[in-house]
Amino acid sequence: MAFDSFGWSVLLVALLLVVAIADIRTRRIPDALNASVILTGVAYALIASGQGVGDHMLGIIIGFVPLALFGELYWRLRGREGLGLGDAKLFAGAGAWLGWRDLPLVLLIASVLGLVAALIFRQALVEKGQIAFAPFIAAGIMAVWITTER
Repeated sequence: MAFDSFGWSVLLVALLLVVAIADIRTRRIPDALNASVILTGVAYALIASGQGVGDHMLGIIIGFVPLALFGELYWRLRGREGLGLGDAKLFAGAGAWLGWRDLPLVLLIASVLGLVAALIFRQALVEKGQIAFAPFIAAGIMAVWITTER
């Protein structure tokens, strides 16, 4: 029996939930989790996507590099972490699963959700001084995955 699109969806959602929970609890995404998201995304691209693996491999690069550069720039300008490499790696995972063309929509959804959460939970965030961004990236990935034809 072949691994159908429902199976891929369950796998993706399960991985993203584990990543989101890890980031909420520790403000870190373990490399093993991000590697799992990226590698299963590549497997999906090779086996089932129908797009060709090139779009997905390019998605990994386009997903990682801008967010990593933004995080580095923030660090150099502010002297503290504003966007971690775990988030950039997770966004690379988005590119592995969705291809590069869907990345702007994922980032838009994640950013809007993160902004809304920051406004709603403003006091709690002021006390903690940070917000986990992976849950919002995960939500953006899931929203795009669900709403696009696979």
